[in-house]
Amino acid sequence: MPPKRKYDSDYIKFGFTSIEVNKEIRPQCVICAAVLSNEALKPAKLARHLKTNHGNVSDRPPEFFAGKLET
Repeated sequence: MPPKRKYDSDYIKFGFTSIEVNKEIRPQCVICAAVLSNEALKPAKLARHLKTNHGNVSDRPPEFFAGKLET
């Protein structure tokens, strides 16, 4: 079984927060609410989701995504 990845609060710059699903931490997009696998908790995979699915906001500062999280 692969090791579980841990969420880093810096991942908000990619537009992701974390949620717990079946006792496992998973990344959740603050734009589209998509929940990715624990394996996707890699900066490159989070950045790819942001650029591919949300290219229009991919250059926004982390504060933009933090604001989306609060609404």
